[in-house]
Amino acid sequence: MREFWLCFVPLFVAVDAIGILPIFLGLTSQLSPQSRRRVVKQSVVTAIAVGVGFLFLGQGVLKLLGITVADFMIGGGLLLLALAMVDLLTAT
Repeated sequence: MREFWLCFVPLFVAVDAIGILPIFLGLTSQLSPQSRRRVVKQSVVTAIAVGVGFLFLGQGVLKLLGITVADFMIGGGLLLLALAMVDLLTAT
């Protein structure tokens, strides 16, 4: 159960389900409740399909492209560095 929470919490934070709710409500405000439910179901099915696709095909695609986990770590670090520099240099 501990492993589940270690995977679920960061994923829940990254998806930001609570933060996306106002955007969803704004985008679907003109739809009927039935249409809104259909949009939710379609979104969930699409997200699950993409997640399962990455689960099974992700390693193969990364190996095919020659990308390692270390490459992602370096790229993520450089991205965070760039964002921090922009934040520091443009702070008012």
